[in-house]
Amino acid sequence: MRVFSEDYKKKADQVIFILENARENNFLRLLHLPYTMDEIGFKPEDQNYILFFRAFYNSLPHALKAKFSNGLCTYETLYDSGLNDWTPTPIEKYYFEAPGVSTIASYVKRVDDFVKEKKWQSDMAFQQEKIDGLKKKRGVLIEELKIHQNNFDADKVADLNQQLKLNEDTLAYHVVQHRLLLEEVEITNLDKLLNARYIRDRSTLQHWVERFNLPTLYQLREEISKRMGIQPLWLPTLKKQVEGRIDKLINESTAALIAQAGGSPIYSRQEEKLCNTPLSVSPSLAR
Repeated sequence: MRVFSEDYKKKADQVIFILENARENNFLRLLHLPYTMDEIGFKPEDQNYILFFRAFYNSLPHALKAKFSNGLCTYETLYDSGLNDWTPTPIEKYYFEAPGVSTIASYVKRVDDFVKEKKWQSDMAFQQEKIDGLKKKRGVLIEELKIHQNNFDADKVADLNQQLKLNEDTLAYHVVQHRLLLEEVEITNLDKLLNARYIRDRSTLQHWVERFNLPTLYQLREEISKRMGIQPLWLPTLKKQVEGRIDKLINESTAALIAQAGGSPIYSRQEEKLCNTPLSVSPSLAR
């Protein structure tokens, strides 16, 4: 049985500490990033610390690198993996001597959040492009339908009605997908709107209020009313913007109903009905 020196034990304890945290928080995520560190928003000092971590990792023997993924970490197994012979340079040793595990874990989370946000933006742009294209196509079809209705062209009218029905169904699908993507962030943003740490200026308030549908706006207005007793300076501004947005959406809905009643039986504002689906209440707001 091997007898380990105190220096080796100290080195092994440090490596075990790093390995356990690296496994739990997926530190290897920082070895190859899907975007540049500048794009993700890492400051120069953050970037340097990530480079120190990479230098430390790359200096390890292959058997020790494998321990970042799995395997027993004891004095014996680390010795067999080459830890005793590991002689890093000062740069390679920097992270080993100052392993800010919580800092590296926060970097991993920042990368994951950035990737998630990028995917959300891409999905939103795709659905919005589909919706805009289908609405434009619907407008063209409706104009064609009016012409052929006036000319009493029954076959062409029937064909256009079929195309409009397909257009409506496809549009409804993409509107629902768009709505679901919005709901992924709406609850979080609603909580942020009611927290003065996040929202302070009028333009930011307006940006988020414009994204909410009627049920969410009613919910937001109710929450604002409950808090008016100890009101922060920004709360009256938010209340005014919410009420203005509610009035605007109600007027638009009324105008749409009037237009629908007097227009083609095929033409309907399906997307408005779908976009006004009630939003589930956040647990923090339900209390």
